[in-house]
Amino acid sequence: MKLGSSIYHCKKLSSAGGIVKYSQPIEYVTRLGYCSVMPKTGLLATIQYGKSISKVQTIILSPMSFWTGSVKEGDLFYIDAEPTAEELIGTDGRGADYIVEGVLEQNRSILVTVRKRN
Repeated sequence: MKLGSSIYHCKKLSSAGGIVKYSQPIEYVTRLGYCSVMPKTGLLATIQYGKSISKVQTIILSPMSFWTGSVKEGDLFYIDAEPTAEELIGTDGRGADYIVEGVLEQNRSILVTVRKRN
C-alpha cells in the first residue's frame, strides 16, 4: 500500500440480540512510524496461511502508547476499498473489505492481522 493513502477503521460495537453493529469509519492516513499496511510474506507466513496468504495483510500501528486498545478482533477495515458517502454515516460496515483476525502488542508497535472478507 502506498504511503499517504487512506484506510478506514470500523470498531465492532456490542451486539444486542445477535445483531452486530460497527462504528462509523474512522480515517487513518498511512505513514511510517504511525500506520502502515503490508501483505504477509515469507516462509513462516506461507506455511501458516497456505494458499490464502494473498488475502492476509498486516497493519503496523506505532507508537504503541497511542494505539493500545484501539483495535480489537472482529473490527473491520477498508483497505483496498473506500467507504461510500452512505457508509460514512452508517453503522453496518458492509463495504469493508478486511476483518481483524488478531492483534499482537509488541515492545514499540502493534501488529494487526487482517483477512480479506468474501
